[in-house]
Amino acid sequence: MVVSKIEKLEQQKKQLEARIQAAKSREKQNRRKLETRLKILVGSHYLNQHRKDGSIQQLHNDLDIYLQKDTDKQVLALLREEIAQIVIPQEDGLGQ
Repeated sequence: MVVSKIEKLEQQKKQLEARIQAAKSREKQNRRKLETRLKILVGSHYLNQHRKDGSIQQLHNDLDIYLQKDTDKQVLALLREEIAQIVIPQEDGLGQ
């Protein structure tokens, strides 16, 4: 059976569409990676800024209000531990 020119072009079209879709998918995936990296960098900046300013408790309070998912709020346990290490030594010094 001889493949007509139209059938051959249709096949090439399908191959090109598949390649375009794969390229779009890779581009979208790379964009998500960049957005995630940006969020990490911004979060790191604000965390360090609050540590320097001594306003880590305020950051915790803001995040507690902002975060909606229980799994996300569980991450705040790390921040609570840090706050406890800061607050407890100060209270010990005042009580003596």
